[in-house]
Amino acid sequence: MSKGALQGDLFSASESGISAADIILVDFADDPFDALIEHLLNNYHDRLPDLHGIVVLMPDMTPAFRLRQKLLALMEKEYGHSALLGPHITTLHGWVEQNVLTALPIQSPLRCELMLVEALRRFPSLLGQANPWLLADNLLALFDDLSLNQVELPDNLEQFIARLAQGYGIDRQTLSALGQEARLVHTLWSAWHQTLQENQVADGQTAYVAGLQQSLDCLTSLDHLYIVGFDQVMRSEGRWLEQAMDNTNVTLIVQGQPQYPIAEYGPYTTLAELLSPWQTQLSRQGTVNSPP
Repeated sequence: MSKGALQGDLFSASESGISAADIILVDFADDPFDALIEHLLNNYHDRLPDLHGIVVLMPDMTPAFRLRQKLLALMEKEYGHSALLGPHITTLHGWVEQNVLTALPIQSPLRCELMLVEALRRFPSLLGQANPWLLADNLLALFDDLSLNQVELPDNLEQFIARLAQGYGIDRQTLSALGQEARLVHTLWSAWHQTLQENQVADGQTAYVAGLQQSLDCLTSLDHLYIVGFDQVMRSEGRWLEQAMDNTNVTLIVQGQPQYPIAEYGPYTTLAELLSPWQTQLSRQGTVNSPP
């Protein structure tokens, strides 16, 4: 997501209940998952090897096996336990799917593509000589991005262009020059949502965004929730994170250097923006170095 989509209304120091105590900063040279292991062993040593009430959310499952193996090895070395119960390790997507019941059937990506191709055939003037399958594939990726960034669909094309410009940090005049493309996207996105409504189904990303909000009710039943390894989020995920961290049993472990100005990497706004309102406290707290 662009800076324009996040900045200003996502992380508000005056409205959020987040404190520096809810954030563990890890130096960029260190591994945030090592910091998580150290934190778990230090804070839950009296209940080892039972960590079943703890949930760890990560961007993808790639580090999960290494995290569990290293946690088990250190626990056995330091506390003599050779088996481990929990924690539950999953992605944010996975956790939402596991804890939220959807009101409508969720369509597979292939089914969504078939439905969109059928919708495209209703607009031959817009489709022209384009390959409907290739166009559907590209449009679905865009529609997913718009849904995750919570860009609502206005009836008026000009309002749609204005929201795109604001959400993606693009100059309004530059985006207006792409009027034909914006018209195509607006028309087909409207047709896509109409198709979903007519069939009383939902696509995966729309269901995920709705599920994020509902999943907040599940946080109170957890012993603790750790959010680790994220460096960029979509608007919907950022709003979820802000609300989730109002709970006292939620901790964010993120890489950062609070003594320096908040950095921006590529076209995305990093989670470091979340830290900026507490930069003074975090500077005194310092970063956590992973154990060797």
